[in-house]
Amino acid sequence: MKREISRKKTLSAFQIDIAELGLLWERLLALFKDPSRTHCSITLELPSETLKFDNFDELKNYQTLPSTVTSFSLWLTEGERHISIRTTGLISSKPYVSAGGESEAWCAGAVETVFVFFVQHKPSYNWFIAAPLGWFLVLLNGAVFAFVFLAKDAKIPLAAGISWLSLVVTFTFLYALRPKLFPMTVLLVRNSDGFFRRHIAELSLLVAVVSAILTIIGWFVAK
Repeated sequence: MKREISRKKTLSAFQIDIAELGLLWERLLALFKDPSRTHCSITLELPSETLKFDNFDELKNYQTLPSTVTSFSLWLTEGERHISIRTTGLISSKPYVSAGGESEAWCAGAVETVFVFFVQHKPSYNWFIAAPLGWFLVLLNGAVFAFVFLAKDAKIPLAAGISWLSLVVTFTFLYALRPKLFPMTVLLVRNSDGFFRRHIAELSLLVAVVSAILTIIGWFVAK
């Protein structure tokens, strides 16, 4: 009889560089009985091609990678044990880790090792992509609609109306471009881009939050 246990867990959004990926790689290899006999692969899915590396050194020494990669996967296996990490870089499809083997404790430990590692590398905008922004926009528009069209003698100053419209447009824009501006998974290969290009997501979010605060303040001042 052959018995195999499997465990799977969804990962949080994360952002790591090549050195941190190498650290994770070493930690995962150490989980196997004989790391020297472990078969491994790292697959990077780029817009126009897919690259597959047999070990971490191949990836580290490859010279023509883009500055960032948002879709990649790792696979390690030895005997009956295996660990898989898959990402897509899309908000609608979260990354996950799965492990299989003969021992429930080993599978749970492998999954938890990966999960804890990525929790420690959350991007600064993680709170934004985790927030139910779509429902927020629906409720915001619904509340304003009810206030304007259902409340008696409702009067909204022109400045407040323009501020509200600007706020809705800004957050709608960020919501529509979340997969592009705020990817769930980021592998930073090199810091070749300028400051504004590297931090466009954080800067866009900062502008939106400041706009929201000023809008709320404007409503109270208008009253």
